[in-house]
Amino acid sequence: MVAVMEAAVDGFKTCIQENEIRENTIIHAGQKYQFNRTSNKEFSTIFGKSVIERRLYQDENGESFVPLDHAWNMENQFATLEVREAVLFAQSLMPAREARQVFDKCATSTSRNRPSRRSRRTWSLTSKTTLMTCWKPFARKK
Repeated sequence: MVAVMEAAVDGFKTCIQENEIRENTIIHAGQKYQFNRTSNKEFSTIFGKSVIERRLYQDENGESFVPLDHAWNMENQFATLEVREAVLFAQSLMPAREARQVFDKCATSTSRNRPSRRSRRTWSLTSKTTLMTCWKPFARKK
């Protein structure tokens, strides 16, 4: 089962990274951004944790923008919508300690899928409006 989960994480990562913008200069919200560097970020997904390499752009004032995060509504997030919803749903029905026990029982690899203390604290502070955002699949390239 662990091999299946690892394959799912790799497939998820590949799907997301295939939609990365490869331009040196982009315009977002009327602001011009130049490519600065690549940046790795770890995301918690329903398949486990996945480190995704993203292109980071900066404007003339040093403000950063990551188009890939923006494209799938993951700006300032570390867990996908499905993971956030599952944790919040579990915590609405039971104390955090019991919710963690449920996730420990359900996880194929407890170290990969268990919510950390930081994530539990953050999820408990997640607003209702964050949960209302929906992940829209990327438009197919023609």
